[in-house]
Amino acid sequence: MSKNFKICFISRQAYPYLSKENHYSAGGSELQETLLTKELLKRENKVSFIVGDYGQDGYTVIDDLEIYKGFFSYNKGLISKFLEPIYFWRLLSKINADVYYRRTPHDLTFIIGLFCKLKRKKFIFAAGSDTHFQKEGLSNMGLVSRINYRLSSKLSHIFIVQNSFQKEKAKELFGKEAVVIKNLMDIPKEISSKKDNPLVLFVGSILEYKQPEIFIELANTIKDTKFYIIGPCNEKGYYNSLKEKASGIQNLTFCDFLLREKILELYKKDIILVNASKFEGFPNTFLEAWSYGNPVVSLNVDPDEVICKYKLGYHSKSYSKMIEDLTKIIENKNLRKEFGLNGRKYVKDNHSIEKIVDEFEELIQNSFKEPNK
Repeated sequence: MSKNFKICFISRQAYPYLSKENHYSAGGSELQETLLTKELLKRENKVSFIVGDYGQDGYTVIDDLEIYKGFFSYNKGLISKFLEPIYFWRLLSKINADVYYRRTPHDLTFIIGLFCKLKRKKFIFAAGSDTHFQKEGLSNMGLVSRINYRLSSKLSHIFIVQNSFQKEKAKELFGKEAVVIKNLMDIPKEISSKKDNPLVLFVGSILEYKQPEIFIELANTIKDTKFYIIGPCNEKGYYNSLKEKASGIQNLTFCDFLLREKILELYKKDIILVNASKFEGFPNTFLEAWSYGNPVVSLNVDPDEVICKYKLGYHSKSYSKMIEDLTKIIENKNLRKEFGLNGRKYVKDNHSIEKIVDEFEELIQNSFKEPNK
């Protein structure tokens, strides 16, 4: 096998990032796949994507990246549900990649794994949220999805996870030896300029498990500081109730959607990123904030305890402590600068695109030396 390889990413919602068009659906997983793809193409690997239907042509090429429309629409009938796996199998065969990559479980993930096993291709299955490794989260998937997830993980030649917790649980729950490949992030030339009046920021999909209502309550409590919430609508009823709750808070701005380029412009300001999620994998927003030299205050999420270990902000663990931590960091410009510089160094040392793609390529090259089972 030559050094370069042909890899196909299967990601329904990646098209907005790949095409740079304004759609709300792309999130953290799709960002990671896009960053990974750009570097693999730079290294002269052949890369393709199978994406969902956004009204684009069935096949297109953008910046040397081949993009196939492969998923049927969400509101498909019984006939389409039967035909989609057949069509998908034929598309996988047509692309004829050396490696197929799928991040997070989906009904078609098992089809990808089975295809790779029978066709003697390499299948990379990459984990998403920590909830996919918790019994409560698995039970919420439903029986069919849960079985599909377990079978898909077992069919993978490489099972990639985001943190040590996921690696441990992959062995415990699935009997699978997983490999930790950290999320990657480009390092900007610019760094946040610290002022006397920082902006407190929430970035993420408006979903119940992310608990944006806590951020709204923080804004209502710390009234002399500006709060800014950016998040597209995912659950309409929940979203509208939050917007109504936020509407009466004078120091809170609620923005439905911003392109990533606009969000990155915000990170150049004096920002404190707040995360109130019940669970995550490894939030891209953490890496984005740190890469620009901004601190993070997190209620529950601290993957591998990096916030505490490297002094990148605060892991509060309770709402009352979060108010205390946030107030302290708002009032202390030097502390924000210290945490921010620590964060920038942490991202450079542990999450740089070059470092992570080196590890990714090495994994693939080593897998080629092993026989398909």
